[in-house]
Amino acid sequence: MNETFRVIFKEFRVGLILGLIYGLFLGVIAYLGFSDPAMLGVVVGISIFFCMAMSATLGTAIPLVLKRFDVDAAIATGPFVTTSIDILGVLMYFYIAKFFLDL
Repeated sequence: MNETFRVIFKEFRVGLILGLIYGLFLGVIAYLGFSDPAMLGVVVGISIFFCMAMSATLGTAIPLVLKRFDVDAAIATGPFVTTSIDILGVLMYFYIAKFFLDL
């Protein structure tokens, strides 16, 4: 069990680093390309940051949970992880946009 949390935390840190890099990159592009409203770049950057951290964590945790329940993780992980990350990513983007843009 200790090893599981260590692996998940390691992937979470990788997701944070990638999220920071991609979030800054895409946030600057959104800010420069779509300056009306200017906060769009901030929303995109923060959303990408959190989505990358969430994706790395879920992409590691879900196969480990499925394996614990004796489900073939190689078959079930792909559709389950893809769908959950897509849905949670869009929801996260909407909530962050609502918070920053007062929609």
